[in-house]
Amino acid sequence: MTTPTPSQAFSRHIAKRARPRGWLLRIWGWDDLLLGNRRGPLPLRWVYRHMLRELAQHCGHADILREQILGECERALPPRLVTS
Repeated sequence: MTTPTPSQAFSRHIAKRARPRGWLLRIWGWDDLLLGNRRGPLPLRWVYRHMLRELAQHCGHADILREQILGECERALPPRLVTS
């Protein structure tokens, strides 16, 4: 078995991620209501949008933490090792 190229690995990853979404949308439509939320019934479209917003917010938090950590590391390094 050969090692896949990065583009082949990425294509496989995308294909695997697409399968569950396709399965979900074959059962429910974007505007079908999902029960069980404290706010009451919510359309699947709203749930997807909410999850994307949450993911984007957490990615933003990770960027802030990364910048703070890198800034602390640069301040701790001797001047000759800082690459700016």
